[in-house]
Amino acid sequence: MLPITDCLMLIYLATVFGLVLAGAAMVQWIISLIFRNRFLRHQPADDNRAIPKKAAVIMSVRGCDPSLGDSLLGVLNQDYPDYSVHLVIDHKTDQAWEFVHDLKSQHDQRDLLAIHELRDPPETCSLKCHAIVQAFEQVAADTQWVALLDADVTPHPQWLSELTGPLVDPNVGAVTGNQWFEPDAPANIGSLTRSAWNAGAMVLTIMFCNPWAGSFAMRFGDVRRSGLLETWKRSIVDDGPIRSAVNRLGLKIHFAPSLIMVNREPCTFAYVNRWVTRMLTWSRLYEKTYFVSVIHAVFSNSVMIANFAFLFIALGVQDWIAAAVAAGLLIVSGILSVAAFIAARSCAVHSCRLRGVDLPKLSFTRMAAVFSLVAVGQMIYGVSCLRALVVKQIKWRDITYQLTRHDDIKRLNYQPYQPQTGESKSRVSI
Repeated sequence: MLPITDCLMLIYLATVFGLVLAGAAMVQWIISLIFRNRFLRHQPADDNRAIPKKAAVIMSVRGCDPSLGDSLLGVLNQDYPDYSVHLVIDHKTDQAWEFVHDLKSQHDQRDLLAIHELRDPPETCSLKCHAIVQAFEQVAADTQWVALLDADVTPHPQWLSELTGPLVDPNVGAVTGNQWFEPDAPANIGSLTRSAWNAGAMVLTIMFCNPWAGSFAMRFGDVRRSGLLETWKRSIVDDGPIRSAVNRLGLKIHFAPSLIMVNREPCTFAYVNRWVTRMLTWSRLYEKTYFVSVIHAVFSNSVMIANFAFLFIALGVQDWIAAAVAAGLLIVSGILSVAAFIAARSCAVHSCRLRGVDLPKLSFTRMAAVFSLVAVGQMIYGVSCLRALVVKQIKWRDITYQLTRHDDIKRLNYQPYQPQTGESKSRVSI
């Protein structure tokens, strides 16, 4: 046992650091509640303002994602009178090439889908950005709206109308949705960790109207006027430079409440570590406020590690009061983090209901699993933030890119995408 003065000091430190950790979790929960309350005010009529004009949907594919078929079937069955779909596939030897052609022959009765092979990719941008630029060259000149769609997004029949509708407002320069990860039960650690981490990221992304190119629309003419096509030729990621481009036009980005799209693809824990680092690297390259994320990550992780340290020290010296304080405040912090997750998920539930879809009720088992992964997700966030600060190369779909600045990208290799034997479905989302 420690001397009484040391015991008191341990109790004091455990209390102070525990209250700071719980306070930070409470702030996160309050932000999520404020966001939720504002979000739930949106009704379907808010975005049913589409004046159908000629539209084009652009997709890029490298590899055959698990949900590619559902995504294509969804985009080919839109309740929209005049649109086309331009799909750029990485290579004719890509397994998606035959798959997409077979699907087109069976389901594209209106001949909406044009399939293109990626041509002459430069070294100065990602394959995805080049695919988007190439697809723009194929879009008819009289097209009014242009939409971007990721291959892991399954659009509902009103998706294109809801995405382009807000563009009738001359002050709106772009319309975006967002993404929610809802792995099927029983979900593995990787899938649940990605879901929990993304819940917090989604709230701030929507609050600041940061665009997500997985479900995104602009006026065709504004894309050219903003200089986005030239910017994409020097960019690693498609949505990173959009905000600056729209701001240059003096326009605003509109978030469509019915377009929080649900992704059910599973992923491994190892994939989550790479994925979060990649997402934060894009943030570091394109967002001026990234240093705030670093400060937040370092502070929150330091406090959390200190709390666990006090708990283990207290257990080791059999100071049960200090141990109870440290453990109790860690539990309170975890519960508040789960409450923030639930608040964020309620927004995804509401978004789905706006388009006539129901997410299953959140089970106690899923909530308990999220609670158990709070500390894990926090550590991944902290480590990934620091890694993103120093990373010089990113490997993305077997392609390695050298990163200097947001406009100084170099692709270091290329080969057609070939899945490995027994490949996990976690290698998703081009």
